Amino acid sequence: MSLFPDETDQVIDAGPSETPGPFSMLERRYQVVVYHHLENGFDEKLEYPTMEEAEKVAQSYVNGTMEQDGFVYDGAAVYDLQQRTYLRIFGTYPDEAAQAQVEPPDQSATHKGDTIATGSSEPKETTAPDGEREATQQVMPENFRITDDHLGEGGPKAKFRANMEAIHTLKTLETEGRTASAAEQEILSRYVGWGGLADAFDPSKASWASEYQALKTALTPAEYDAARGSTLNAHYTSPTVIRAIYDAVERMGFRAGNILEPSCGVGNFFGLLPESMANSRLYGVELDSISGRIAQQLYPKADITVAGFETTDRRDFYDLAIGNVPFGQYQVNDKAYNKLGFNIHNYFFAKALDQVRPGGVVAFVTSRYTMDAKDYTVRRYLAQRAELLGAIRLPNNAFRANAGTDVVSDILFLQKRDRPLDIAPDWTQTGRTEEGFTVNQYFLDHPEMVLGRPTAESTQYGKQDYTVVPIEGLELA
Repeated sequence: MSLFPDETDQVIDAGPSETPGPFSMLERRYQVVVYHHLENGFDEKLEYPTMEEAEKVAQSYVNGTMEQDGFVYDGAAVYDLQQRTYLRIFGTYPDEAAQAQVEPPDQSATHKGDTIATGSSEPKETTAPDGEREATQQVMPENFRITDDHLGEGGPKAKFRANMEAIHTLKTLETEGRTASAAEQEILSRYVGWGGLADAFDPSKASWASEYQALKTALTPAEYDAARGSTLNAHYTSPTVIRAIYDAVERMGFRAGNILEPSCGVGNFFGLLPESMANSRLYGVELDSISGRIAQQLYPKADITVAGFETTDRRDFYDLAIGNVPFGQYQVNDKAYNKLGFNIHNYFFAKALDQVRPGGVVAFVTSRYTMDAKDYTVRRYLAQRAELLGAIRLPNNAFRANAGTDVVSDILFLQKRDRPLDIAPDWTQTGRTEEGFTVNQYFLDHPEMVLGRPTAESTQYGKQDYTVVPIEGLELA
């Protein structure tokens, strides 16, 4: 069956082709990229629907009339996101790839003040001798494509072995100073992190003694501490769930744009990017050093930052933020958001909404408590800044095979508003099930969006708690 029931179309489908979907306003083809020899080198700015608009903006960055403080960039370029080629260069822009794609100044240069704009508005193809072109194609790294629907599955010892093989491969690549081959990318892709593998870090576990020693030997002290600290929340998302999220986003009308995964792990969402979205530009952020460095090897054409989400800030830049955010009852130290007091999973929503541009969509897997918490402060904050396009409640076994954990989680789809509104729609409220459990009003009103049977389960403390069990014989596929 499809992960999303037919009724989902009523909530998140973009409708007939003549009806604009959530992304119809975001079809901006021409991106402006600026350069300054001191200020972070190259920096990607916004995209524009027409070449003329992009050219004016690029010129303005070079003239110093674009930013309020009058900052003057050394150069700027216009990049065609569909054709994946540079069209125009303004000022000093020391990018050899861009220079090769744009006509030389003596063929089509036009003077604009003190700046020379080179190239035409049409993309140009460059040619090279057959041997040279073949050699270039052989060394160009490509993004990895995930084709294994069972990626990440297996028992604890099998996952440990896959992790260690990936780590050794990564260390070899870094020692030799090269990018991964296709065969090495296959090995790296099997890294699943340390969620559910706490025994490997426990020296008192005799059955894991050899694995414990192998870890201590393979990792630096900092890497070891980070890996041990990730055993509670480093859970990776199954290809089935990822494909279903992309399917929903595609039905909303998204085809290409800037895509952010703010807690990307090794980049499984990038590896399952649909062909229909292949012209998108990918941006990932990952706190864990090993995971982030593996992601950089798997997706060399993506822009992946190995650091915490709190260290990044590109407001109103992305068209889509997607991923499986960390769950936990702790906060992230981000001075721009500390005053909110949100737990980590809710913090990711708040910050991601600021990073996408108006009309952009945030599609995250999150803890059910984003929706079910009795305190509606978080939901009201989100509702004031975004419209809920739809929500899916997954059964408690959705992450069992990959993450080794049974947990009820939700997929939320939020579309950013042009400006905050003082509202509190029904989905910000909770109600009670017949058994007396507190559940978000959205799921009480839309039981078809709960992919399983709500019931009670006994907790480790002997209490009864809400859960969603899978329907027998029905698989998420």
